Amino acid sequence: MKALGIVGSPVKGNTENLVREMVKKLGGGDIILLREKKILHCDGCLKCDKEGSCSLKDDMQEVYRKMESADVIVFGSPSYYDNVSGMMKMLIDRSVPYYMNKKLKGKKAVIITVGEESAAKAVPALKTMCDSNGIKIIGTIPVKAHSGKIAGRKSVEAKMDAIARKVRI
Repeated sequence: MKALGIVGSPVKGNTENLVREMVKKLGGGDIILLREKKILHCDGCLKCDKEGSCSLKDDMQEVYRKMESADVIVFGSPSYYDNVSGMMKMLIDRSVPYYMNKKLKGKKAVIITVGEESAAKAVPALKTMCDSNGIKIIGTIPVKAHSGKIAGRKSVEAKMDAIARKVRI
């Protein structure tokens, strides 16, 4: 089982740590830190609609390759104003080719969102992207955290362990 973690946080903190932990529980794999990638905004050219690929040439090409080779993708984002981070939203927007080419259909995903009160409100954006691209969500983990402290840490770990067991079945 090959896992890929995609971290949409601008800082090293709870989101990145939780994604790394989940990928490890799934047997290991690559981690992509979106903050270290140059990913352009979708320019609306519609090549993805016509050809099932994106015309923009940037670090998203590497992200596409890694997503296509993974069995499970762990998406992690902090919650900003009840939604995912801007860099995760750019990844979502740039995933439209997969709606057309179906290359991610049948893959599995874990969604981790982190925020004070709004972590659960960021889940739908990632869920919509996964559903649209045929990715089966095997678990969502909205995590309440502030200033590096995770509320209910044991509960979060239990959810991660349960998801990891579900993947192995």
